[in-house]
Amino acid sequence: MTNDEFSARIEAAYREALRGADAITAEAKRVLAEAEAERDAARRARQTALAEGAAEALADGRARWLRALVERAVRAGRAAGEIEAWLGADAALIAEVTESLAPRPAAAPAATTHASDWQLETTQSGRGGEVRFRSPTASFELWWEFAGGDALAIVELPSAAQWTARTGLPAEQRQAVADFLGRELVARQAPGGRYEIGDDHLTLYSSRSRAS
Repeated sequence: MTNDEFSARIEAAYREALRGADAITAEAKRVLAEAEAERDAARRARQTALAEGAAEALADGRARWLRALVERAVRAGRAAGEIEAWLGADAALIAEVTESLAPRPAAAPAATTHASDWQLETTQSGRGGEVRFRSPTASFELWWEFAGGDALAIVELPSAAQWTARTGLPAEQRQAVADFLGRELVARQAPGGRYEIGDDHLTLYSSRSRAS
C-alpha cells in the first residue's frame, strides 16, 4: 500500500468517525430537548395545580365568609330578599341557613312511671335485710331492720335532699314511691297494719298498733 492510499484510508476512517460523532451529538441534543420539554411541561402542570388549589382555597374561604354573614343577617331578623340583595347570596344558601337556625321543638319528656310498673323485693339476714325497688326507669336498694315497741320494722327512706341522687327518680315522685313501699310492705309483712313516712325512714306498725 502506497503512502497516498494509506492517507486516503485514514482520511475516510476519520470522516466516518466524525459522522458517527455528529450522529451521537444529534441524538444527545434530541434527548436533551425532550427532557427539557418534559421538565417545562411538569413545571407548567405544577403551576397550574398551585393556581387551581389557590383558587379553590380562595373560593372555600369566600363561601365560609359569606355563610357567616348570612347567619348574622338571619339572626338579626333580616328578610331573605334583603339578604340576597345586600350580600349577593344564593337563595338556596339563605334558606339552608334559615332552616339550620330555626328553633327546634323541645323533646317530649320521658313518660312518668306509675305504680303498676313498679316491683318490690325483700331479703332478710338476721334482724334486717334489704328492700329492692325496680321500675322501668330506676332501681335501688334500701335497708330495713326490726323495730321495738309498737313498731314492727323501720325501712330506710332517702331524705328529700338525697332522694334523686340515691334513687335516680325525680323529687316529685318521692311521696308516691314512699306510699308504694309502705302499702306493699304492710300487705306482705303486717296485713291490717299501717305505715308512717318520716324524713329519712318508713315505720311499719302491726295491726295491733294504734295510730298516733
